[in-house]
Amino acid sequence: MAPGWLGGAGRGGLVGGHAHGEVVEGVVVADVLVDGLDAAGAGAVRAAVEDPDDAGVLGAADVLQRRGDHEVVVAVRIAAEAVEFLDAAHESDRDQRDPSGVGLRIALKIGCMIVKCEPSPRPRRTVRPIRRAAPTALMLIVRSRILTEYPGPDFVADFSDVQEPARDLMVIPNRGVQLVPNIGVIGGTHSVLVVETGLGPASAERVLKFAADYAKGRRLYLTTTHAHPEHAFGAQVFAGEATFVLNRQQADDLVAEGPGYLESFRGLGAPVARQLEGVELVAPDVVYDDSHDLDLGGRVVHLRAVGTAHSKGDQVITVPDAGVVFTGDLVETGQFSIFPWLPPYHTDVSGVRWLEVMRRLAAENPRVVVPGHGDVGGPQLLADVRDYLELLRDETWRRRDSAMSEETIVEEVKALMIERHPEWEGQEWIEKGVGCLCAEHPHDESTDAES
Repeated sequence: MAPGWLGGAGRGGLVGGHAHGEVVEGVVVADVLVDGLDAAGAGAVRAAVEDPDDAGVLGAADVLQRRGDHEVVVAVRIAAEAVEFLDAAHESDRDQRDPSGVGLRIALKIGCMIVKCEPSPRPRRTVRPIRRAAPTALMLIVRSRILTEYPGPDFVADFSDVQEPARDLMVIPNRGVQLVPNIGVIGGTHSVLVVETGLGPASAERVLKFAADYAKGRRLYLTTTHAHPEHAFGAQVFAGEATFVLNRQQADDLVAEGPGYLESFRGLGAPVARQLEGVELVAPDVVYDDSHDLDLGGRVVHLRAVGTAHSKGDQVITVPDAGVVFTGDLVETGQFSIFPWLPPYHTDVSGVRWLEVMRRLAAENPRVVVPGHGDVGGPQLLADVRDYLELLRDETWRRRDSAMSEETIVEEVKALMIERHPEWEGQEWIEKGVGCLCAEHPHDESTDAES
């Protein structure tokens, strides 16, 4: 298979051509998929790529099924399911940049193929490529919208509308731009803490310049809420300029999964890959286990490790005297909670733990909540996520108790959640949340333990 299964050297990645609004070349997609097939099987896949509607994809699946190419049969059949989803979810994205939506359609298909493809009876041929590509597929699904919404952006923080929700505390808002987090700069009499670096060195350089100018000689510290690229993959720029402080779980996640995250995000297209050029994953200067109080001078900031929730190493940053909390992606305004749940390849997420964290945060009733992405708000943001996760768990587990199939659970719970929050984005993440909570159902966990 081609490296990473999503594009090889010299192609700029599978979706690179569409990143500037162009339609992805079908031949590039086909080249990735047909490697290892005979002429008839390859022809079937090429036909499906060139005719990306239900009929073309299912026709290819029938040909491949007769030929016994199991892993590709499963892939293309599931790809067909993406067509209906894409039509519904991205109808508004089809503008003059890609009138037919073919580029986005193919990108999402490939993501669905890899994420859901069943293990092959010939594992040495396909399982390792699928395992390597699973994070990339996840990010394709998460961020597929950027391919048409933001053709060729820089994905860097915009400093034209910096907010000051409290004394000596600044927030650089993401202004609704994908892959740009909300960034914090928190000051004390002798030190300043920066929260998040942004996506890659170029973004981090701008953040560092802003922070250094703001600090006016005060000592700089850096921390990140979790080890995902748009939050943490610019830390190298701060080396020698700031003391990098992290919780141990996040530091471990950065070592274990950081290279995979980097490869995955690079596969999102040329604009993202450009921001990640020259990324080096650096170790923190200070590592703590459960909590760390950082004295900035006349202001103490609480750093707390909250365990596995949205990611393996989530961290919450609280500024008690200002009543401000930075949550990272535990909270995203107007967004269904993102569950990066891809068993068996990626399961470092816990809906049960996430709910516990949100209950504690909501009980603290902070004045200002700075989410990972989206508008800064008040305590209602915490309550909204808490209530959503509680309802998601209760409705999932109630159906799980009745021995209902997971497919039916997803269908019913998703409809209920959309009815409750029709204005929220990211409806595709409801299914992932249901899957995670099914796995965390007490009966399922006890059965796993017995086996």
